[in-house]
Amino acid sequence: MRRFLLSIAIFLALTASANALSVGDEAPDFQYTTLKGKNVSYIAQFKNKKPLYIIFWASW
Repeated sequence: MRRFLLSIAIFLALTASANALSVGDEAPDFQYTTLKGKNVSYIAQFKNKKPLYIIFWASW
């Protein structure tokens, strides 16, 4: 168990440092493909509108 927690801590430390955003930074635009095969540019659709909350989830 201790080894697992250490692995998670190292992973988080390595992945969070390079491209981290600061408070007030503009969210980077990204594209994704819907289940129907349509490409969508998500952030560009909502720029300068109401706050946008993005929730990522998966069911494996």
